Amino acid sequence: MVITFAFLFEFVDTALGGGYGTVLAPLLLVLGFISLDVVPAILFSEIWTGLTGATMHHKLKNANFSEETKTNWKILSLISILGISATVCAVFIAISIDKILLNTYIGFLVTIVGALMLTNFRYKFSWKKIGIIGAISSFNKGISGGGFGPLLTAGQVVSGRDTKNAIATALACEFPICIAGLITYFAFKPITETFLLLCLLLTIGAIPASIIGAFSVTKMKDERNFKTLTGVFIVFLGIFVLLKTYKIIFS
Repeated sequence: MVITFAFLFEFVDTALGGGYGTVLAPLLLVLGFISLDVVPAILFSEIWTGLTGATMHHKLKNANFSEETKTNWKILSLISILGISATVCAVFIAISIDKILLNTYIGFLVTIVGALMLTNFRYKFSWKKIGIIGAISSFNKGISGGGFGPLLTAGQVVSGRDTKNAIATALACEFPICIAGLITYFAFKPITETFLLLCLLLTIGAIPASIIGAFSVTKMKDERNFKTLTGVFIVFLGIFVLLKTYKIIFS
């Protein structure tokens, strides 16, 4: 079941820019795993899926990480630097923060930004704004295992970036940020057999899905339809988090 869930939600994550940690973390908690095993295991698997997914998007020409295209690399560098700091801080806070308050914040934030994708709302691109979005997204990832891809993808699209490059850049940013979060968790918690098993099962399911998900993006020719589909899915993720938080589903 864990392998199946990992495959399904990583496919969606690679194709639409989010959903792996946001949906998978609460599902694993419902299955009886504890958060201090779930969150770092998700971070471990996303180290490899982020790298694989971004590489496949580049190879399939969904996005461009060549030396001639500087924007993706600049965004990757900026978000990685700010995101690592935010992720480390998030792990410190994760031990004591009220989870209902945290998940309510993530749910509302993701829902609002996803809804903005479905409108004509735009803000002028600036490195400061992208940096803030990256830091908030990374904080979400470190503290809950989710809320990174949907916010970072939507935030880039609303700033005027095309959807496919936004998704690929968000995936690439997961690699350094998840490494930082995982190392910080190791400093505070022992490595358990359950954690190691989750790492193995999640990675087995997720890596093939990251490759297939990138291939599916090549079939989406109309950028407007792709953006709408991504926006609808991100709104769904935000609502899903809120429903789960208040035990309307999976209670």
